[in-house]
Amino acid sequence: KDPSKHHRFVWNHFHMGPFLQKEGWQHWCLPIIHGFFAQTRCSSFGWSFSVALIARRSRFYAGTRYRKRGLNVDGQVANDVETEQLLCDESTRHLAC
Repeated sequence: KDPSKHHRFVWNHFHMGPFLQKEGWQHWCLPIIHGFFAQTRCSSFGWSFSVALIARRSRFYAGTRYRKRGLNVDGQVANDVETEQLLCDESTRHLAC
């Protein structure tokens, strides 16, 4: 996987830039992602499953709800959040996204 593909979610990307360009310094960089994770086990009519919710916020055009709205000149939406929901069937250990 290409780590630079998801740089829009790395909040310290600007500060890591000089270190990422130098040979041998990449392993010292720890990307910080502003996000949320929650997991819970559920059961319904005898069916057991786990639900996980993962969300991460873009570092571009971020701000408070009342001050940042719409699009900026680069086409990035205000307060962009990418969200994923995972459902895992406990009986078959099958993962569905």
